[in-house]
Order: sequence, then structure tokens, then C-alpha cells
Amino acid sequence: MTQSLADFFGPLPEPAILFVIDALLVVVGLAILVIAVVRYVRAGGGGLLAGAPDRPNTLWPEYIALPVLVFFVLAMGSGALLAEIPEDRLPLELGELLSGSTSALLAGLACVVLAARTFEKRAAGFLFGDGRVAGHAFLGLLALLAALPLCFGAMELSALLIYFFNPDYTLPQHDVLVLLDQPGLPGWVPAALWLCAVVIAPVAEELFFRGVCQTALNHVFRRRWLSTVLVGSAFGLAHMEQPHVVAPLIVLGVILGYVYERTGSLVAPITMHLLFNLKTMIFATIANADIPCP
Repeated sequence: MTQSLADFFGPLPEPAILFVIDALLVVVGLAILVIAVVRYVRAGGGGLLAGAPDRPNTLWPEYIALPVLVFFVLAMGSGALLAEIPEDRLPLELGELLSGSTSALLAGLACVVLAARTFEKRAAGFLFGDGRVAGHAFLGLLALLAALPLCFGAMELSALLIYFFNPDYTLPQHDVLVLLDQPGLPGWVPAALWLCAVVIAPVAEELFFRGVCQTALNHVFRRRWLSTVLVGSAFGLAHMEQPHVVAPLIVLGVILGYVYERTGSLVAPITMHLLFNLKTMIFATIANADIPCP
């Protein structure tokens, strides 16, 4: 039996305009990648991290345990409290998501507290680097556009391999998208889900993965690329509940780490991560809406 591309990759997104927008984003991203490569070659090559700013600090690897401990203690405690609420008032999946997001936010604050005590320029240096916030945010936008073709390619290849070995496999959706698709939700729930997905998760994850873990591992390996790749891989593997997104998120995680090293600021990777999640949420909302296809 022959299989079409739709059998491998699934049907085109509905409405079809989303497919067109994704195609345009890929074209723009490829153009940015080509321009970046040409500029790099004309500049004489050299290390991709040559000239990257230093981030003087004493954030050693053992400090990683603090935000991890904060997250798990709060997640278990809040999860136990929310479990006491009847499921007809607060669905179990929603309670778990709110518990995890609140715990991630407070663990992110623990990361900032750590940085305030271990970075030479305190929390401001940890978050904003040299202070060029607008410039780093714009760089984050460009880096995201450049990353999208690579992430899309990795995701399609992952789906192809999954369906090759298991043609009956159903690609799971993220918990937030599953909850948003449920009818009859109270008005505050979609707003809370958007806040968790678009703000809390990107900020907390970048504070932890790039800000704390990548910085701490730089002290161990003394090689920024190695720390960047290891933390980017851990970032992707942390999303194992969706196997088809692990590879693209490893790609994204490495690029997030590279941008962090190049700027010395968390503004660029947070901007990238926030916009990546925002695009996903907007596309999911439009796809689930009753909008006629052009």
C-alpha cells in the first residue's frame, strides 16, 4: 500500500492560510540564515563564539539543586492541595498544569536570587547583560526566524521516522492545547493557560536552562559550545511527553543557548522562546476556530 505525504505528516493545517504563513516564515528564516553565513564567511570565519561577552560569576554546578528543589517541593505541595478540590470544579489536568506553572515561576525567582548572589553584576547583569534590552530582543526575533526552518525540518523528520516504525502512532498534543480545546471552560481558564504558555513557561525555563544550568556547566567544562549543546539537549529531552518535538526542541535549545552566549543576556533567548510559544498558541487557536479556508 502506498502512502502519501499526508499519511506521514498529517493533513494541512486548517485553515490553510496557516500552512502558507509557515511556508513564508521558512523562506524568511532561510534568507536570514544565508545572510548570516555570508557575513560570517566574509568576516574571515573563526569561532562562532569568538568575542562573546564574559559573565563573571561564581554560580557553580551545585547551585542547580536549589531551583530544582524549589520546583519539586512546591509542585508536590500545591498538587496535593489542588487534589482536594472536586474535579467538577477544577479538572485534574488543569490543576496539574496550574501547579506546575506556579512552581516553575517560583523556581525561576529562585534562579534570580541565586544570580543576585553569584553574578558580579548581580541580578541585572544576569538578566540584561550589558543593558541593550531592545537590541537583544530584536536579535531574539531574528534568531527565532532563522531557527524555524531548522526546527520545522527536525520535526517533520521526527514524525516521518515515528510513522515509519509505527504507522498507527498518534502524535500527542501539548496539555495546554488539549485543555484549550475542551468546551465549556470558565472564562478565566483560557487566559490562565495563555499566561502559563506564553509568559511563565518561557521565562522560567530560560532562567533555569540558560541562565543557571548553562552558566554553571561553563565552570565545569570551560567550553561554551559543550555546555550549550548539553543544556540544549536536556531542554529537548525535558519534553519527552511529545516524542516528535524532542529533536526540534533540542535544535531550538542549542540556538537559544548560542544566542545567550553571544549576547550575555537572557533577553534574547526569552524573546525567542516567548515568540515561539506565542506562535504555537495563535496557530492552535486559529486552527480550532470556525474560520473558512481560503
